Amino acid sequence: MKKIIKAIMILSLLLTGCSNNKETKVKETTIEEKILFNYVNKVIVTAKQLVKKDHGYDLIVSVDNKTEEIVRYNCPYLTINGITIDIDPYVNHNIEIEPNSTKEVTLSIMDTILQQASIDTIANIDLYTDIFDTDLDIIARQQGFVETSNKDHKQENRVFDNLVYEYKGVKLYIDKVSNEESFWGSDLLVYVDNHTDQDIIITFTDLTSQMVNSTMYNGLKVAKYKKAYSQIFFNEKEFKTNHITDITQLAITVQQLNEIAPNEFK
Repeated sequence: MKKIIKAIMILSLLLTGCSNNKETKVKETTIEEKILFNYVNKVIVTAKQLVKKDHGYDLIVSVDNKTEEIVRYNCPYLTINGITIDIDPYVNHNIEIEPNSTKEVTLSIMDTILQQASIDTIANIDLYTDIFDTDLDIIARQQGFVETSNKDHKQENRVFDNLVYEYKGVKLYIDKVSNEESFWGSDLLVYVDNHTDQDIIITFTDLTSQMVNSTMYNGLKVAKYKKAYSQIFFNEKEFKTNHITDITQLAITVQQLNEIAPNEFK
């Protein structure tokens, strides 16, 4: 079941120049092996290692399929220090596991995403797991929590002043546009606080800055009772074509999808 809420707003904001999206160096972190998911002793997911890589971190999990049928494993997202994080979107995480076999799966966590969320130390990880059959019907959905070697670290939450959207426990803020640090031209920094008991997805179906259009490439996933950060990109070429030097007004259409997860296994 999905519930979709749309809101359209015009923002007259001083969104020029600087940004508080500062560079963050992530402290090296490890985990101890732990079972995260056990579906009636038939499918077991275990966190094995958290390995530092050039791109960020790789979370290694093993999926043990003790059934007589093929199952598919998927991690739609995870949370780190209570902040929802998308794993590497360019890697296929819908993994096929043969009957009576075990496969290791690598979930890549990019440094750029951690920096965007101002995460400099990984204290804990909440992993969301979906298990599907070969027809892609969901068999089970569950989350598993693992603490790291830096479990005592307290996440510092960034402060946002511009509340632009609020609906039944969901709040959306924006931060100043970064010009100098943006690869594309300018970035709109987005923060969502989800105080509901449902996982949600926020998308911007239309976003215009003084007649320059932009979109988020992917919907922003936010787990229940969690937070999330993202960015919206404006192309510098379009700014120059329209003779825009500063962003002073935004027209945003917000679409909120409430993804109601099953409360029990099928």
